[in-house]
Amino acid sequence: MNKGEKFMSKKFRFLENVYLLILLLIFIGITLTPYIIDSGFLFLPEEAVEGTAIILLFIAGYFMMLLYRQQAARNTELMAQLETDKSNLESRLEEMFKYIGALNVQIAEMRSMFSDIKKYPESKQDFKYILKFLADKVLSIVPANWVVLRVVDLTNQQTLTEYSAARGETAVLLKHNLDNNGLINKQAPVGQDIFCSEQDNLKIKSFCVIDECAVSREQKMFLKVIANQLEMLYVIFTSLNQA
Repeated sequence: MNKGEKFMSKKFRFLENVYLLILLLIFIGITLTPYIIDSGFLFLPEEAVEGTAIILLFIAGYFMMLLYRQQAARNTELMAQLETDKSNLESRLEEMFKYIGALNVQIAEMRSMFSDIKKYPESKQDFKYILKFLADKVLSIVPANWVVLRVVDLTNQQTLTEYSAARGETAVLLKHNLDNNGLINKQAPVGQDIFCSEQDNLKIKSFCVIDECAVSREQKMFLKVIANQLEMLYVIFTSLNQA
């Protein structure tokens, strides 16, 4: 039992005790009424005094009962509201813990994205492995059915390298819909989301394209990091091959 429930329970017991005490006083008054009348303390007819006393005691008891019921109803409503608030708070806490857990997974994936690449790509085979590695990272974090990673030459809008991956056998990749001009101008076809690298002083740009799905702010940041990482690794790859 939490503090709120203990407080309401004590309040209920207090009201019950007060109500019982008042009832006891009323019954004592009823018992003593004939003696008060017989004592001659009041200068009214005996029948009038008895009737008036009974009516007053009845009215007092009735109003006390109404007051008790009203307060009990308020307390019951308050307890129901507290229970609802408690349930809502528990649901929010559960959602928060789920969110924190998912965020921790994303952070771990981002760390591994940098730490698991032990050497820079020196051959096409090395770079293909990195493309697959980055695509797998995307599908492990984002609830997308497919992903396309592409590096485009901005001078002639030609594709320099590309890799695609799908989740399961039912996912369909429509790479022919990914026009490089549309990618550069960030004009995504219907049902697709584009995330591109953010460096403006290079003649290339890398893109991470996924099918449209529910993506959080943190996941969008992760996809932009993927695009930037891809661009950086491609620059290193071409530099090593030109050396």
